[in-house]
Amino acid sequence: MSGMEMPQITIFPSSAKSELPSFDPDSLTVLAYSKFGNAKLDLKTENFGRFKFLGNTGPIPSLVEASKTSEDVDSIIDALRELKFGTDFHLSQKLCADTLAFLEMMKYKLRPAVMHTFWLEEVNYSELTREMYATCFSLPSSIFYPRWRRLAAIDYVYTSEGGNMDCIDQNDVEHKIYTDAVFCISYLADKLGEQEFLCGDKPTTADAVMFGYLAPLMKLPLPKNRLKECLGIHENLSNAVDRILKKYFMASEKSKTSVTCCEDQEFPNERRNAFIAIVLGLSVIVSYALVRNVISFQISDDPTE
Repeated sequence: MSGMEMPQITIFPSSAKSELPSFDPDSLTVLAYSKFGNAKLDLKTENFGRFKFLGNTGPIPSLVEASKTSEDVDSIIDALRELKFGTDFHLSQKLCADTLAFLEMMKYKLRPAVMHTFWLEEVNYSELTREMYATCFSLPSSIFYPRWRRLAAIDYVYTSEGGNMDCIDQNDVEHKIYTDAVFCISYLADKLGEQEFLCGDKPTTADAVMFGYLAPLMKLPLPKNRLKECLGIHENLSNAVDRILKKYFMASEKSKTSVTCCEDQEFPNERRNAFIAIVLGLSVIVSYALVRNVISFQISDDPTE
């Protein structure tokens, strides 16, 4: 990368509510992976502005390198690998297969429960999640972005179970996703054992993903955490999270990322732009809700109604 501009990575920042370098699971994953691979990146965590959630600057986290933009965890990790910032180059064929198995299990058995915990669990969303994400944006995005993310989470959780909220029992879905999550956590704890990382003494992509999912569940003050008891049983997982924090993040703790508030800055045509953003935001949310049958309208032929 000598003589070239460093890739720019955009993540959600830290929160005063915890010691984590980011409160967002996906941001934590790409941060951990970049730390494991000694990636030299231009880190961006400031206020994301009014129009971020409408898609003009892409999702978060994201990675921009030269003219290429990667906009989800998998594509960011792939892009970092192409730049020779990787964590799995040392693995044998068997350990590569084990790492892929860990990743698949966490994607399908742990991620739905993490999404449900932060976005669908009403008390968590109302008292923690909405505030953390809203703080990263200025008005009106601070209002609309958390609502849009919650709709997306509802779609993800129920789609992952092969249905939608109108066709399947929500209690059955919740029981299944948390049962799967407990199984996944117990499996990871068993495979980790007394090792430093899942595949031995060096971190892999699976360790980055595990850290991204488990650290917020362990470190953020969730009012309702259905996985707390399971996580408390497996002390080795808690120790693994603490080791990663201490080894890879505590050195930069003094320069802990924070949100830069833009509320008091002057913007040209501020009222007009805010009005446009509100209208567009409402249109996006209502359209999304209609397509996903979250809301519906009935038209009656009776003129008296």
